[in-house]
Amino acid sequence: MRRRYIKPMLNLDELKFSLSVAWDDPWYRWQSIATLCTALAGSGYFLWRVIPEGLRSGLLVLHYNPYVGIDEVQSWPWIIALPSALLLVIVIDVLVAGFLFRRDRLASRVILLMASAFTMMGLVGATFLMLVNL
Repeated sequence: MRRRYIKPMLNLDELKFSLSVAWDDPWYRWQSIATLCTALAGSGYFLWRVIPEGLRSGLLVLHYNPYVGIDEVQSWPWIIALPSALLLVIVIDVLVAGFLFRRDRLASRVILLMASAFTMMGLVGATFLMLVNL
């Protein structure tokens, strides 16, 4: 039995080409645009609602657990870390999905769908944090 060796894509030109091929696919393009726009809009709304409360009180709840309750309170600038982490993970997922698109379209689409699911879960969590803080 012969083993297949898959050469890793480390060349920058190959990565750019793979992203351009992925971007030409309408499903990849619109799914990634919708995911990023949803994350940006939800993060913007979250910050718009929570930052004024943080400026008034100086402290915001950063983590709430229904079993334990409020377990992390920080100064208000830390609230920017949550949307930043969400956007960073989504951008990394979209890029990885684009890099994989040429080699394995199914894996690429699954990763992109997981980015969309992660966006929804992050925005639901942000909604609960917004309710706790307001």
